[in-house]
Amino acid sequence: MTEVADKRQPDEGVRERATGAVEDATSAAQDKAMELRSKGASQLREQLDTRTTDVGRQARSVAQALRQSGQNLRGEGNAQAASVTDNAAQRAEQLGEYLERVEGDQLLRDAERFARQRPWLLAGVGLFAGLIASRMMKASSEQRYQASSSDGAYTRSSTHEPGAQAGAGRSA
Repeated sequence: MTEVADKRQPDEGVRERATGAVEDATSAAQDKAMELRSKGASQLREQLDTRTTDVGRQARSVAQALRQSGQNLRGEGNAQAASVTDNAAQRAEQLGEYLERVEGDQLLRDAERFARQRPWLLAGVGLFAGLIASRMMKASSEQRYQASSSDGAYTRSSTHEPGAQAGAGRSA
């Protein structure tokens, strides 16, 4: 019986060492995963900040172009259209300034808050975008069909044309 007890003690030592090694490896893997996740999130935030700043500059550029268009319209005597372009320029300028100054995290929080406050608007925008996407797909499908039929890949057979095979099986 002592012989069996002696065999169990070395086995238990091996198990404990193996368990410890597995726990150490698991801990190291978790630490590395957390580090990579943090690094990825940091890079994502940096990219979002850069992109929003670029879009903000572009929006301000559009605002400047709209202002010039408004001045041209006003010079041509079209005050009503000039007023509309001035309002659009003001909105574009505000959007550009917001996008240039806001950080990525704040932008995401603002978008979430907007979606929570106006869920029906968000659903309507999604529906509209889906309808536009389906129309675009339908149009591109028709264009592919027409292109393939003109290339000879698919041609209508003469059986679809009225009277094409009217006398094919008859003997005169």
